[in-house]
Amino acid sequence: MPTLLHITYFERTRDAAGLPVDMVIGEEAYDNIHEALMPADHAHSVYVTKRFSHDSNTRWHVEESCCTGTDGSVPMTYRVVLSKVNNPPEIYLDQSLVASSHKIHQVLTVGALVEVDYGFVQTVAHVQAPAQGDVPSNREYKDTIQHGEMHKRRLAIVVKFRATQVQVVPLSSVPPGAHDKTAFPIHPATLANLHFYGTSGKQTWGICGMTQTVSPSRLLPPLSWYTNKSGTRKLARNTKYQDHISASELDAMRTALIHAIGVTDYEKLRTKAQEAKDAATDIATKQSQIVLQQQQIAQLQRQVAAQNAVAARHEAVEELATHWAKEMGIDFEQQVQELIEMNAQPTQ
Repeated sequence: MPTLLHITYFERTRDAAGLPVDMVIGEEAYDNIHEALMPADHAHSVYVTKRFSHDSNTRWHVEESCCTGTDGSVPMTYRVVLSKVNNPPEIYLDQSLVASSHKIHQVLTVGALVEVDYGFVQTVAHVQAPAQGDVPSNREYKDTIQHGEMHKRRLAIVVKFRATQVQVVPLSSVPPGAHDKTAFPIHPATLANLHFYGTSGKQTWGICGMTQTVSPSRLLPPLSWYTNKSGTRKLARNTKYQDHISASELDAMRTALIHAIGVTDYEKLRTKAQEAKDAATDIATKQSQIVLQQQQIAQLQRQVAAQNAVAARHEAVEELATHWAKEMGIDFEQQVQELIEMNAQPTQ
């Protein structure tokens, strides 16, 4: 079987003078296959996972990707140059959950900042050399990430989660449209503690129109700075996922998510809902006041009834005394007046 395609992988290092040195680390030969997917070196950084027999490193940065067979001979040859990514050890969410025996709800919270490996848009190595400057598209490979879809490793915000799924809002430095209500800005202070994102100098937006559900195996904590017990500032990935957006940004995200599902009059509805809530609170307050007033009226009615009873008794006593005085030939009114005057005299 003839070999039609041949892809050679190189590792790029630097010599003492800082000049690039490329060494072959692996090769792929395709027999009777006219096309093969391969990494592309886009304008933005592309990182791939590739395992070679000589090295335990699996994460690589794509430095170059090009066709080297220009004379039309078979096999058509391609060159991919990679370099190692020398960051602190990476541990994905699914791995940290197993290592710690924690459940996902014990680690993640809504609003947490995470990095997501969405994957990358690949190019196609073809048995025929591409035109100069042309990057063959993978559009025929529908089972791969396409142009226009969310791609590469990027920062995102947790929206909700369960054991095997996490819904995230990706962040982007590409400005949204002036009237796009499905995006919201992230304040630089929110990202200040994060490596790269906090020092890029770029404005960042949450893109709720591209909310996506991903596996925990795609998530890892962003590189962030922290101070250890000895007071040393270090760079690491906090597997407790303690970096979050602010409360105001969380509220802005909820509003943008509402717009993302097409509820364009959300603000009006929320205003009306608040007005109804305020009216209900006012009614409840007035009802409480009415109940209190009714209780006060009932108390006053009881006091009036008691006074009426005392007055009725006094009236009956007076009537009885008047009757007795008349039978005894005594002037009742005169006796009452004399008693009043006697009680009014100071005690000796």
